Amino acid sequence: MPTRLALAWFVLLLASSSAQSSDEITMKAKEFISAHEKKLRPLEIAANLAWWNANISGKEEDFQKKEEAQNRIDAALADAKAFAQLKELRDKKKDIDDPQVARQIELLYRAY
Repeated sequence: MPTRLALAWFVLLLASSSAQSSDEITMKAKEFISAHEKKLRPLEIAANLAWWNANISGKEEDFQKKEEAQNRIDAALADAKAFAQLKELRDKKKDIDDPQVARQIELLYRAY
């Protein structure tokens, strides 16, 4: 009887630690997505505005601004440290509890 009780306790402990790690991975994924949005959103707005201005005006200097804005986005997406974090999250995607967050991690991985 004590052996069964110990075994049941061990299984319960193992299950709760697994759930905790899933919650932790989900939280890390949400934090990564939030940080990515804060970093890229202003760059994308600037790039889109520069694209609009260049296509409306046709001026060479506006096209240069558009190119520079796109280069800033490309540089942000070339961040090796951020990609390493993203790759780690993607490798643990099955442990992310929220399917929308898991999908966002997959899409971001493909964008980097």
